Amino acid sequence: MGQLTATKIKTLTEAGRYNDGDGLILNVAAGGSKSWILRVQHEGKRRDIGLGSTKVLTLSEARIKAREYRRLIAQGVDPIAEKKKERFVIPTVRTLVPNANEQPVVQTLGEISQFSRRRASMMNRAAVFRCLSSFGSLSH
Repeated sequence: MGQLTATKIKTLTEAGRYNDGDGLILNVAAGGSKSWILRVQHEGKRRDIGLGSTKVLTLSEARIKAREYRRLIAQGVDPIAEKKKERFVIPTVRTLVPNANEQPVVQTLGEISQFSRRRASMMNRAAVFRCLSSFGSLSH
């Protein structure tokens, strides 16, 4: 069973690593921040897996999370690789806009220039209207 207690964790201030047992380690940084690390062997390599801050995970939650990770490793799953897969999923245009290929927004350069001409014409009309309306407000 674990060597750490919730009370002891609160009182720890000296930087270092404090072992709870079964690979669960409390890391106290020089600045006083505390985080959980799980040290395991996977495929012959020592791996340190960050579980999270003590602000987020209590001792009992860290023990549960460590147990889950050890179970995954026993099944041959690499939790670090799984975390990386989740973190670096880059969405494609097709997943973001499912119907993107069905109707293009602008089909040809001709349509672009036609749009530009219409826009310019509307802006010119607005400018002329503003100019004429300013003359209309003049008194004779």
